[in-house]
Amino acid sequence: MSSDGTIESNYSDKDQAYYEQVTLEQQVLHNTRNYLTLGQMAFRTCVHSFLHSELTEREKKCVSSVSLKYIASALRSTSRLAEAQALVLKREREDLEKKVTVGEKKLS
Repeated sequence: MSSDGTIESNYSDKDQAYYEQVTLEQQVLHNTRNYLTLGQMAFRTCVHSFLHSELTEREKKCVSSVSLKYIASALRSTSRLAEAQALVLKREREDLEKKVTVGEKKLS
């Protein structure tokens, strides 16, 4: 562990930058897929007639409701994922601290 409390990585800066770039690209792809899925879901659920070029008030309310529910669900999922990741990082930090402590005892 470094002096500022962060966990040091075994990866080079180049490897870490590559990993971060790939992760960012995957997040963009995932968000794009989710956005398209939301649009398709709202359209299939809410639009039942093609008599007018504009959405009716009922269709607009339906699209809004589907969108809000989808966003709320995505926020809950993201929050739970962040909590799980925080637990994993905490366990990794604790394991690393134990290894450091054991190593220091062996050197003493």
